[in-house]
Amino acid sequence: MNKLQQALQEWGKKVCKECRAFIDEGKTDQDFYVFQTELPKESPELLLVGINPGGSKPYKERGKERETIDDLTQGSNIYTDTDANSKQSNKLKNVVPLWKHIEEDRVTGINACYFNTRVESDLSKAIWDLCVPLTQELIEILNPERIIFLFTGPDKLIRMGVKNIRPVEAFVKEGMYQDRKVYAIPNHGWRKSGNAFYGENVDKMSEILSEYLDF
Repeated sequence: MNKLQQALQEWGKKVCKECRAFIDEGKTDQDFYVFQTELPKESPELLLVGINPGGSKPYKERGKERETIDDLTQGSNIYTDTDANSKQSNKLKNVVPLWKHIEEDRVTGINACYFNTRVESDLSKAIWDLCVPLTQELIEILNPERIIFLFTGPDKLIRMGVKNIRPVEAFVKEGMYQDRKVYAIPNHGWRKSGNAFYGENVDKMSEILSEYLDF
């Protein structure tokens, strides 16, 4: 086990403990997890940061406690699971340079907030306050080469610590996270985001991200 994996093990135990306590305090009853891909063994080439898991499944229905980092992942590359996420995957497929990285498992995917909700607007301030510092710590542990956020709301990006946010083109935003240039694209799981992933918009998005990803 290398240093990154050791750090993830410790971080995972802390997250599970704090999220279970959050549930025990009655601040939510929803299930939680972090990773949308398998756990990384080394710093990722690209980190994708989504908003939070979709759905509305109570934690108590899981039937098993989440206790370690292995309990905080879906166990596979959920972006390519076209059976469960066909509409979302099809949107991402149109962003050619990004999809190439996803298809080749050259990405690590995480959620900014860990509790599932029916819609992102159901995320409470308390959830943001709990998860953001933990996610920032995770990003520091992972130390990715590049970061793309899968949401573009300036208030949410600012909460995550992104600064100097500016619109580029085709629904894409650019900013700085610590010493890294980062990009943000619309939430592909949001049903109203369709226009961003088709036609001239997705062509321009692909052009912008192609340069960023050295594709």
